[in-house]
Amino acid sequence: MLRIISTKTVLALGGILLSTTLGCSQAEKGAMKVSGVSAKAMSNAKVTISPSPVPYQRKVKVTISGSGFAPNQELELIMPIGGVPSDISAMVKPKPKTNAQGTFSTVWTLNNEIGGKQRLLEPTTYTLEVLNTDGEVLAKAPFVLQKVAAK
Repeated sequence: MLRIISTKTVLALGGILLSTTLGCSQAEKGAMKVSGVSAKAMSNAKVTISPSPVPYQRKVKVTISGSGFAPNQELELIMPIGGVPSDISAMVKPKPKTNAQGTFSTVWTLNNEIGGKQRLLEPTTYTLEVLNTDGEVLAKAPFVLQKVAAK
């Protein structure tokens, strides 16, 4: 049995499919509209790492900061450790969350990741990704670990 549906229904279904494909629900779009954040602003998210390159030595403090994110948004920081994409959010202080202006700053003190028997990180270039709690990548930056010359 063939059933005819209205153009309005077809458009609504198309909007839902498009939102799903783009990774943004109608509720998220509505929330962005109410808060004044557009999808374009979300694409302006940037993350920076300081110092860069990061000296490959223990006890180095690395500042990870970002801007252009949604206000008051909890974030996850993902980086390969031991060859496996790992959430380093629990290793940084404070836990990454944006303020009312959509910026954040946190510090990761490298220690056991580069020392000891396992050496989970080597002097090379990694990619640090910033994700929202839904697992969508919002920004990326190179995380360069550089060997320190012997004194």
